[in-house]
Amino acid sequence: MWKKRDPMLRDVETVVLESGLQFLSQGEAWRYDEDWPHIATFHYKLATDEEDGDRLKTLGEADGYRITQDWAVESDLQIWDEADALDGDVVRYVEALIREVRSCEQVFDSAPSLTTAQRITILRHVEAVRGVDSTQLMQAAAASLAMMDAPVLMLVDPWPMADERRGAKGKLSGRSHIATLLEIGFVRMVGSRFLWAWNRELSEGLMADYSYDKLLAAKRKGALDEILNSPLSEAVYGSLPKDVASRIDVPDPDDLMSE
Repeated sequence: MWKKRDPMLRDVETVVLESGLQFLSQGEAWRYDEDWPHIATFHYKLATDEEDGDRLKTLGEADGYRITQDWAVESDLQIWDEADALDGDVVRYVEALIREVRSCEQVFDSAPSLTTAQRITILRHVEAVRGVDSTQLMQAAAASLAMMDAPVLMLVDPWPMADERRGAKGKLSGRSHIATLLEIGFVRMVGSRFLWAWNRELSEGLMADYSYDKLLAAKRKGALDEILNSPLSEAVYGSLPKDVASRIDVPDPDDLMSE
């Protein structure tokens, strides 16, 4: 999926083949919802073949979202609005993508748009069963989804769930996940705690000039303050009192950065 940026990066296809990971759907059948017509959820059990080849060994579970559209979306805020109607997690991921893409538009000569990305995959969470290395499972799950979906853009949340990631164990787990995701071509996002990647076409086209260091330098100079700190909810709903924003669970920019 991704164009290699360094010879040390592990090939995504190699990771997939070595892991032998299988995805067993655990979610409901696909359905259309008029409030979020371009977003679907997924939930998989992750397994591999037992040594005898006759049974499957469960390794964990993975869940997330797929955003698919055929250039029918007029604005990235339309996707944000759909995400906000679905749940509080996906709206944070969509907001992180919007901010990152807008930051790229600010710093580089060209950048993609969420409105032209026909397939976006978001890996929300990977949970390993007891005795399974969550770091390797996270890497294999992300690589396998990339091969399976062939998305234009992909976002991965490497951190444990909110109540876990604030502890020392959760932070250590998240950082170890980040290290293995960087190995297969994901990069950090300057506007959030998540990681993202894009397909080869973007690597050779609109994202050919991408540099995380340049983005980070622009952020440190304050050149991205308006993009990263202005609440996107205000562009959709108008200015909201703090208590109202809290009740309807719209993202606060700080939510995206806190580990």
